[in-house]
Amino acid sequence: MADLPLSAQPHRVTVETRTGVTATGEVFAPGMPVRCFRDARRGTVLTIAGRQEVTTMTIYTTAEACGGRHPMDLFTEGSRVTWEHGSGTVKAAWDRSDGGMGAWQHVEVAL
Repeated sequence: MADLPLSAQPHRVTVETRTGVTATGEVFAPGMPVRCFRDARRGTVLTIAGRQEVTTMTIYTTAEACGGRHPMDLFTEGSRVTWEHGSGTVKAAWDRSDGGMGAWQHVEVAL
């Protein structure tokens, strides 16, 4: 069980984790820089709420690239993600663990 290598994560994004909602609107944690691989391809995903949404980018990352924090804790649904030429909102995220079969471990995030 090995993580996706850092050499395969050449891009950088900043994630502002959505932490909740108050009477004045959504609340976000301060931005955290994350290394990743960005794949700018259109697709559709089924969100946790059961809605089908169009995505414009998929990010692949690991705990090592997130400063030791598990990416599923950072990329919660509704979190804001920015990079040098754009931004997006997390629509869904999946932990791609292989159950000990030897494939690269990573988290896939749909924006």
